[in-house]
Amino acid sequence: MRKLNITLIYNNKNFLEFINSSNIIRSYNNTVYSYIEEIDSNSYKSLFQEIKDTGSWFYFNTPFENKSYLAFGNLFENETEKISRHEFSADIRIPTFFGGAMFPIPRKTDLWSDFKTEEWFVPEFILMKYESKYFLTTNLNDSLLNIPDVSNRLSRRLKELTEAVERNEKHTELNSGQVDYNTWRMQIDAALDQIKSGYVDKVVLARYLVKTLKKEAEVSQIILNLEERYPDCYIYLWRRKGSLFFGASPEKFISIRESKLSIDALAGSAKRGKDKNEDEEIAEALLNDSKNLFEHNAVLSYILDRIKDYASDIKHPERPRIKKLRNIQHLWTPVTAVINKEVPAGDLTKRLFPTPAVCGLPKERALGLIKKLETFDRGLYSGILGWKDAEGNAELTVSIRSGLLRNNFVYLFAGCGIVDGSDSKEEFKETELKLKPILNLFYS
Repeated sequence: MRKLNITLIYNNKNFLEFINSSNIIRSYNNTVYSYIEEIDSNSYKSLFQEIKDTGSWFYFNTPFENKSYLAFGNLFENETEKISRHEFSADIRIPTFFGGAMFPIPRKTDLWSDFKTEEWFVPEFILMKYESKYFLTTNLNDSLLNIPDVSNRLSRRLKELTEAVERNEKHTELNSGQVDYNTWRMQIDAALDQIKSGYVDKVVLARYLVKTLKKEAEVSQIILNLEERYPDCYIYLWRRKGSLFFGASPEKFISIRESKLSIDALAGSAKRGKDKNEDEEIAEALLNDSKNLFEHNAVLSYILDRIKDYASDIKHPERPRIKKLRNIQHLWTPVTAVINKEVPAGDLTKRLFPTPAVCGLPKERALGLIKKLETFDRGLYSGILGWKDAEGNAELTVSIRSGLLRNNFVYLFAGCGIVDGSDSKEEFKETELKLKPILNLFYS
């Protein structure tokens, strides 16, 4: 582990003048210089088109904030325990690390072999869109600053990255096409036995569906469809080697802005209605359903308990609200607080992850039950994805409503919370609802 120092440069005319000046403190061995240049929309679109066809990259979009990031290249990864920042003419804030972590159960197969269990990396380049403006950020370390003609070196490196296409490796695929209803029913019955015995209060079980694609998936179309259909969700795509993990998540894991913390308690679901009246009737029934309220309140109580020693001024509505998505609606309680300044985002992440919304309660027992009952690797599904910066800010989502593209297969994942009173048929229908957003990207 090492300390990483961040120097942020926002100056699109005097880059070479800056890096040759005496302002740079060259005694640091682990300094990253982030140079931000505003570019026009045509340059942005051209670079975006080139990058998405390359070997490895990370895309993260918060449409409700009109901000998106496409990070590529790898300067550092998983090596920093402390970050400091030295500002130099900074008018804009940018993420430092991108990445995520898998659901914490050991792997059984090589389905997720292209990804690491946890990875946070400082990219070489970040293509950014902020509202109606476009930017290209270049991250450099000390070694690059000592190279003569650094500007041409960076141009060549950018060209290398946008032309480097890694070959898809062949992997062993899952033998069966899905967790069918009979298998699901047996898993639910086993979980309910453990709940009735008092071993766990809740466990979240998931199932998968595998489809063969008749033609290669078009990444640009996936991004476009996700952003158009799910404007209130986090949109994410992570390409690594021969795999692409992607999705549209309605669930905020944590968001930190200048010590202001916000978290979503999202649990309890129902279908959307055929018209406005039916939709409101279903929402009202959901707000008064004892089974869904128990499941939701378990998640909320867990979050409040886990942040109480790390934050103050904790606030949330007394009753859940409804979050409506394209084909499903959820019980939702937004939680806000003021986080203690000395608490890093990483500490909060470890304390909260995974929440009962994707795991269960008590957490360790629920994890053990999931490991025993589920027959596939969740991997990044129900993990966390997003970014962190050098000032303690972060935006992380729970990676649900997701899929994995590998070779000519698409793997889809969905889960639901099992509590006393759960019915296997109804829970199966709920997973079908949750699978639809991703399935419809490929099969109308």
